[in-house]
Amino acid sequence: CDWSSDVCSSDLDFRLADGGKANDDWRKAQGGFRADGAPNERDRWTLIGNGLGLTAEAREPQITLAPPYSASRREPWTQQGGNLLGRWSHDFSAESEFTVQSYFDYGDLGTGLIDARRFTWDLDLRHRVQLGERHEITWGGGVRYTDERNQSSNELQMGEIAEGHVLHNIFAQDEWRITPESLRLTMGCKADRKSTRLNSSHTVISYAVF
Repeated sequence: CDWSSDVCSSDLDFRLADGGKANDDWRKAQGGFRADGAPNERDRWTLIGNGLGLTAEAREPQITLAPPYSASRREPWTQQGGNLLGRWSHDFSAESEFTVQSYFDYGDLGTGLIDARRFTWDLDLRHRVQLGERHEITWGGGVRYTDERNQSSNELQMGEIAEGHVLHNIFAQDEWRITPESLRLTMGCKADRKSTRLNSSHTVISYAVF
């Protein structure tokens, strides 16, 4: 098992020319890691993670009822998030390999103008198999779920959003070795289906690449 990690932080507080506070200081910390392993000759796994946290101060515009009808105010900014990816591969033989991968991501941003939150989960499956000496078939599918929640302010009107999206997909492709060394043709087909709380849509894509 191989392991690596990295953690760093920073803290800045800017000053004006007269030495006063600029009210735009910020603090940030982030870190990540990666681990790889191969418990036997046929299996391999990878785990990757990252995290972030930030706090800051900023001046945001504010609408007023008296001239000049605008002002500025100090508002704290916060941002946090992280992601995690896991992958496992298994070799059935030298001509056949199966891989499953899952991904998770989360982000949260809060300012004086908008509060936004996003969550994503993704699962991907694929199988590669060699058929004869000239054809390599790869097929699989996956699903992705995304949830978004945004809330705006009087100064920035975007409308409140609370929506979930689900994307399903399946695909298959064939890499054909027309000549052993120099010429290959890749042909494939992919179908996507996206659905929300309100509607759903279907997409089919076919392609050929020399």
